[in-house]
Amino acid sequence: MAINCLDILAENIHFEHTAHLEAGRENQMHANRAGGLLLEARDIVGPDKWAEWVETNCKFPAATVDVYMCMAAEFLKSLRKK
Repeated sequence: MAINCLDILAENIHFEHTAHLEAGRENQMHANRAGGLLLEARDIVGPDKWAEWVETNCKFPAATVDVYMCMAAEFLKSLRKK
C-alpha cells in the first residue's frame, strides 16, 4: 500500500508530540509544530471525518490535539501581526 500524505503527517505529528514530551525548553516549539501539522491534516481530512482520523492516527488524547492546534493558530496569528 502506498504511503499518502496523511500517513506522513500522522508520523510527523507523533514525532513532534513525543519530542514535546521529552524536550525541556524547546517543548513549545514541538507543540507548535505538532499543531501546525494537525491543522494541515484537518484541512485535508475535513470536518466530517476529523474526529475519526484523530482517534485512529493520534496516540494521545483528543484534548491534546485541540491544545496543539490552538497553540499553532495563536503562534501563526502572532507572526501575522509582526
